[in-house]
Amino acid sequence: MFEVLETSRPEVFGIRVSRRLTAEDYERLIPVLARMVEGRAKLRILVLMDHFEGWDTPAIGWPDPASEVRFALSLERLAIVGEALWQARLARLSDPFSPTETRFFHKEEVAQAWQWLEEELP
Repeated sequence: MFEVLETSRPEVFGIRVSRRLTAEDYERLIPVLARMVEGRAKLRILVLMDHFEGWDTPAIGWPDPASEVRFALSLERLAIVGEALWQARLARLSDPFSPTETRFFHKEEVAQAWQWLEEELP
């Protein structure tokens, strides 16, 4: 499951994922991500993995492939906050294939993750 976290900056978003993301979660998450992109050239996201066990293969994708591309191109920084080695590896997996700057923070470093996302913002 997931929940959107409150932030103080309009270009910074937070999402807490816990337990397991299901196909139903994806159906609800995709529109949330699409709304984050609306009216923004760049955005930064913190994903807080709270006792996160993984995800089911999504039954759906983005309803509009152009929205998926806009999201990918708009994502400037991604902070993944977790507690397991596989989560740290996941954070580095897309490095060679994405322009998004991605960093992993241990769950005790959540304040540093938020600070990193807000660095160099106007």
